[in-house]
Amino acid sequence: IEVGLNGTITTLTINSMEINKKLSSDFFVFDPSDYPNYYINEYNLKIFDRYIISLYLKRLVSIFGICMLIFIVQTFWLFIDDLAGKGLDFETIFKFLIYYSPKLIPIVLPLSILLASLMTFGDFAENYEFAAMKSTGISLIRCLSGLFIVHIMIGVGSYYFSNHVIPYGELKSYNLRRNLAKLKPAIAIREGIFNDLGQMNIKVKRKYGLEQRLLEDVIIHEKTIDHKTLSYTHLTLPTKAYV
Repeated sequence: IEVGLNGTITTLTINSMEINKKLSSDFFVFDPSDYPNYYINEYNLKIFDRYIISLYLKRLVSIFGICMLIFIVQTFWLFIDDLAGKGLDFETIFKFLIYYSPKLIPIVLPLSILLASLMTFGDFAENYEFAAMKSTGISLIRCLSGLFIVHIMIGVGSYYFSNHVIPYGELKSYNLRRNLAKLKPAIAIREGIFNDLGQMNIKVKRKYGLEQRLLEDVIIHEKTIDHKTLSYTHLTLPTKAYV
């Protein structure tokens, strides 16, 4: 007997009871055929897939952007000797980083997918969302089916990107460096060390003048190949030279 707040009395009568009854394996399995007017199921599952995919993609994009920025900075420091102190403008350096960045995507993308997956499913487990999904009869495989399709699409896009965009970026980056070497030959020569320029090594003490085309205290080692013997011809220019 239960008495409600408004004084309503509810009486429950148990006529029979069985203890430790064995349930069938499909007792809690939802069968849509038992509910012919049940039309919300498919719609809810679409909302469910959109919910998981949207959370996953938000984390994937944010993590990918952060990792890409880190690797671009690392690339800049890797080529700092070739870029810094050469008199290059910001536009040229920016073009070089843009042309080089496609090469970083095959490295950044798997790391971003791993971290985004760990964060998304870790969040689901922490908030007991996986338990709620299983309690409604949705299996783990069904939960991940939407992400399987997303990852297949990412894989196909990554294959196309690696097959077309990355070679094009490498070509543009190589041509940019070649053009800079022709337009500004002094870029290829660094002060105080020997610089390998094809068939010769050049060492200069100082570069100065317009676009650093004037060299001071030039030492040239010319490499000659005689059969398998490599010899050097040492040439020192005590005066100033022009590039």
